[in-house]
Amino acid sequence: MGRAAPRRSPAVALVFGESINDARAISHLIEARCPALKGRVHPLPRPISLQRSASGPKVAKWLDQLRRAVQAHPQAVGYVFVNRDADESDQHWLVKQSTNEELINAGIDNAHAVVPVEEIEAWWLLFPTATEAMRGSWAGTLAKGVRNVDSISDPKRELVRRTGRRDNRKSYSEADSPAVAALVAEAIGAGTEPLGSSASFDRFLVAVDGCCRSAPRSP
Repeated sequence: MGRAAPRRSPAVALVFGESINDARAISHLIEARCPALKGRVHPLPRPISLQRSASGPKVAKWLDQLRRAVQAHPQAVGYVFVNRDADESDQHWLVKQSTNEELINAGIDNAHAVVPVEEIEAWWLLFPTATEAMRGSWAGTLAKGVRNVDSISDPKRELVRRTGRRDNRKSYSEADSPAVAALVAEAIGAGTEPLGSSASFDRFLVAVDGCCRSAPRSP
C-alpha cells in the first residue's frame, strides 16, 4: 500500500508596511476580519513601503525587493497586503489604484494595497472605546461623535493631542499602533461596529473579505 502524500500547509498572508509597526497593526485587523487566516498572517519588516512622493526609480527598486521577498518566503504565499498611507486627502483613491497597478505589473500575485486616509491612526479613531483601553490616562479623551474620519487632517496628530490631555508623557506614539490594533481587532471580533465612517477602511475590509472567501481552513 502506497504512502499517503504529505499534506500541504495552507498558504499564508504576508503584510508589508511603512514600518514594522504598521505591518503588525494591519496583521491584527486581517485576522480579526478573517479568523480562517489566524496564525497565518505574517508581518515582515522589509522592504518598507515608500511614501507617495517616491521617484520612479525608487518605486521600481522597491517593487523588485517586494517581489523577491514574496518569492523567498519559505511557505506558500497566497495573499500579500501592502500598506501605504495616503498622507493627505485622496478622495479619488489614486494612491490605492496606482499601488495596486504597480503590484500587478511587478508580478506579485493576489496583492492588495492597504491605504488609510490620511494615516492608519484615522482607523483607530473609528473605535474610540477600544483605543482608549490602551492606557488608563486615555479614558474619555477621544471623540465619540459619528464622523467621517477620512476627512480628518493629520489624524495622528489628533490622536496624540487627545490622548496626551492628562499626561503628555503617555500620549499615543507610532510604537503603540500594534497594541492599539490588537484592541481594535478584539472589538471587531466581538461585533463592535465603527463609530463613524471611513471609505478607506471599508475598502480594506472588502479586500480582506475577498481573500477570506478563498482561504482554506487550517488542517
